[in-house]
Amino acid sequence: MKRTASLLLHPLFLVSLFVLLANDLSWKSAYPNWLTGKLSDVAGLVVLPGFLTVFFPAHKTFHLLFSALFFVWWKSSLSGPVIHFFNEQLSLPIGRTVDYTDLFALAILPLAGRIKPVSYNLQATLQAGLRTALAVITFVSLCSTSVPYREGLGYGRRENEMGFYEHFQSAKTEEELVQGLKDKGLAVYREEVRYYPVRNGDNLYYGLSSPNDSTVSWTPVPHSKDSAIYLRRISTPFYVIPYYVLDGDTLKNIEFTISTNNKKKKRSTIYLESFQTARPEKYRDFYYGKQRKLYRKQFEKLF
Repeated sequence: MKRTASLLLHPLFLVSLFVLLANDLSWKSAYPNWLTGKLSDVAGLVVLPGFLTVFFPAHKTFHLLFSALFFVWWKSSLSGPVIHFFNEQLSLPIGRTVDYTDLFALAILPLAGRIKPVSYNLQATLQAGLRTALAVITFVSLCSTSVPYREGLGYGRRENEMGFYEHFQSAKTEEELVQGLKDKGLAVYREEVRYYPVRNGDNLYYGLSSPNDSTVSWTPVPHSKDSAIYLRRISTPFYVIPYYVLDGDTLKNIEFTISTNNKKKKRSTIYLESFQTARPEKYRDFYYGKQRKLYRKQFEKLF
């Protein structure tokens, strides 16, 4: 392991680890755009196979293949049930946005496969300590990249929101699917911004810079029982159906995405993310019961 652990000292690995941490901890929130939205994917696909090679000895090709398959699974709707289990059953805040354009990051894997162990002219004890520290930092960075909030700025689901996590295929194009919903009288619209209720609102501050010097005055964000603070996030474009009556319940803000296979132009995947309800008690066993399957069939007919 000592030899393989030196993979963590390779310049490409170190740069990728830095980018992964900096992007998740700072750049994404400071500069929300398409570049910061993709950086973590690219950096993560360099860091993950290197980390696996160090702690799970096997041929490097296996780790690259595993990383590719895991990334595709994670970015697809197939990982929805696992995310739901962590969020709802274990109360662990894990999140990701289904966006198949992220798969372009797989192109970095051949370069990641060229990383080899390196050794620097350092004392053996210092070099071993550096490898250990990097291993811990790498593990934390890989775990934190899917955590959707930081301490003091936690946000959860919207009020009475139910995760749906279902997908199905259609022979129609994205334009045909959306127009079909509108023809049925549904007010479908395209969106790329979500608002989440913020937890720990008492810990939020805004800074007022002094015009005379570089000092900053920190002031608590006003928060009271009759007001709420929401976090605004820009994400991959998605669609919203404001209202839809199903099984005697008026569902609100049904969110879904549509992705089209470029090779098969008339082949789309509809992924239903979530909806809000005025009757949350009705959905106590929704995810594991027959009701969810019934809803899936109804939505499949709707599209």
